[in-house]
Amino acid sequence: MKNRLFVMSAASGAGKTTLKDKVIQKFPDIRYSISATTRAPRAGEVDGVHYFFKTKEEFLKMIEDDALVDVRSRLTFLLPAVLTTIQEPFLR
Repeated sequence: MKNRLFVMSAASGAGKTTLKDKVIQKFPDIRYSISATTRAPRAGEVDGVHYFFKTKEEFLKMIEDDALVDVRSRLTFLLPAVLTTIQEPFLR
C-alpha cells in the first residue's frame, strides 16, 4: 500500500488512544506519531512511547530547530507532533 498520512483529532478523553491501539492491532504496519509535551508524565507514561517529555528549554530549542510539525499551546503545556516521527515512515 502507498504511504498515507491519517490524522486523528478529538477532545481529551474522547478515546483517541483506545482507537489508535485497536487500529494498530488490526493493521500492524501503521505507525504512530509521538508528540512532545512540556507537561510532567502521568502514572504509567513512558518517555518516547507515549510522549517525548521535554523541559520548556528543550522544547523551545526544538521549535528553533524546526523539529516540530505544529506548535499550539494546550492549557499551560506545549503539545506538537515531532516532525521525524511523521517523516520516517515515508522515507522507507
